[in-house]
Amino acid sequence: MLEVRGLRLEAKRQSRRVYAASHLKRGQSGRALLQPDTEPAPRGLSSRAGFTLLEVLVAVAILAIAMVAILKANVQSLDTLTRSRETSTASLLAASKLAEIEAVGVVNWNELRGDFGEDYPDYIWEVETSNTEVEGLVRLVVVVQRNGTASGGEVRIEELLLAQ
Repeated sequence: MLEVRGLRLEAKRQSRRVYAASHLKRGQSGRALLQPDTEPAPRGLSSRAGFTLLEVLVAVAILAIAMVAILKANVQSLDTLTRSRETSTASLLAASKLAEIEAVGVVNWNELRGDFGEDYPDYIWEVETSNTEVEGLVRLVVVVQRNGTASGGEVRIEELLLAQ
């Protein structure tokens, strides 16, 4: 039973019949009864509502393809984030080593390569010095890379320093 704005509707369902609002008639007790339409229900509106197995399989296949794409994008994002973090760390370590060399003085610096100790055990550094055409000016190159990575994963900082 359904009540709509003070009017109670009673409907009985008969198999394969469509109930139309145009067949609404008032009964003696003030109740509106829905009368079944004389036309049979169209084939698409049969009493078996639901999805076929093929429809479910297609939906699952589309969902699986979408999930694979989303997971691949997530993995690529994490990989890019990791490489960015490694490059940032290497850049900061190279700047730190360059500042250390400047503080000691380029002519007093004796080491050519090393690591960053227990703080950054995965990173190694290398220093290259060369003279320039200008007397008293030295080209200093600090290279920092992560252990076990190819040469493409390195950070190079070049600077010209006065030899004092």
